[in-house]
Amino acid sequence: MNSKQPFNFLTRIISSAVLCCLALLGGAGLTVASEYELSSEAPSSASRNLQPIGTISLVLGRAFIESEGNNRERIRMGMMVRQADRIVTESNGHVHIRFIDEALVSVRPNSELEILAYVFNTEDPDKSSIKFNLLEGTARAVSGNAAKAARQRFRLNTPIAAIG
Repeated sequence: MNSKQPFNFLTRIISSAVLCCLALLGGAGLTVASEYELSSEAPSSASRNLQPIGTISLVLGRAFIESEGNNRERIRMGMMVRQADRIVTESNGHVHIRFIDEALVSVRPNSELEILAYVFNTEDPDKSSIKFNLLEGTARAVSGNAAKAARQRFRLNTPIAAIG
C-alpha cells in the first residue's frame, strides 16, 4: 500500500461528508457549534413520535434498520422509517430514504446513520426540526421543506464536524 493512499482515502471521505452536508443545507455553511443548536438529548420513549417520517425508496445489498427496542431487521423497499431508527449498511449496502417533507437521503456502504429527530410541521414549517447523527461512513442528502424553512433547527453531527 502506498503511503499516500490512506491520506487520499481519508481526504475523499471528509470531502464527501462536507459536500453532502453543504448540499443538505443548500449552501448554508459549516459550523462547529450554533446558537440555535438543538438539545443533545434524544426525546424520551414516552414522547417520541412513532409515526412514519419516511419511506425506503431504494435498497441495494445488505442494509438493516435498528428500531427502538433494539429490533434489527433487513431493509426492504417501501419499509417505513421512524424517529430513533438507525440505518446500517454493510460493504455492499446502499439505501435511499424519501422523507415526509420531500427530503432525500442516501446512506452509502459501510455507514451508520441515526435519525434522532425528524419533526415536519406542515402548518408552520418554521417550527420543524431535524437532527441526524452520522456515526460512521458517508451519507448524501437533498434538503426537504423542513430544512429549507427552519435552517436554524437542523443539525447533522458527524465524527469530525457538525452541520447546523
